[in-house]
Amino acid sequence: MKPKTWFISDTHFMHQNVALLRGYSSYEEQDLDILDKWNSMIDYEDTVYHLGDLTMKAINNPYVWTMLCGLHGHKHLILGNHDKIHPGLKRPDGDKFREYLEFFDTVGTFSKYNDGPFQSVISHFPYDTEDKWEQLVPKDLGKLLIHGHTHSSEKVSYSKKGTPQINVCWEAWGRPIELGEVKQLWNNIKSS
Repeated sequence: MKPKTWFISDTHFMHQNVALLRGYSSYEEQDLDILDKWNSMIDYEDTVYHLGDLTMKAINNPYVWTMLCGLHGHKHLILGNHDKIHPGLKRPDGDKFREYLEFFDTVGTFSKYNDGPFQSVISHFPYDTEDKWEQLVPKDLGKLLIHGHTHSSEKVSYSKKGTPQINVCWEAWGRPIELGEVKQLWNNIKSS
């Protein structure tokens, strides 16, 4: 079976308030649900782009460490505003960067994704983020954006310039999203 590519955002491991807002009784229940859904869908050889807000705790926290050790796939992290090493934080914990590389093949603030004719920008933040993170948002040059951050159930939105954006937050999907689903959304957007 050919390896697949997946996207997910805003897991917020160990975040009690987010877990309660999502309808879980505790962060442990939330985290186990994420782990179970992740590993039931994602194979060891698949590629996963986590688009930020991985956890509210330090990555070397024993609980977080155990969670990350249990996740399948070749993982790439696009940092979010709650990730302790994000350079946009007032005091980023850059000393911990190497610890992230124990779990992720790459770590960055945004990237481009190219799969033949399908091309997109991937970022934690959507275009037009109007808050203190605005300076960390990729410039809107009209290219499809795959993002997280919003905690919205809305799967597709448009920037002020009309550029399509696909939201891969946990609230939008309740699971990781496979590249084929993203491409189908993109095709639906183009044909409408």
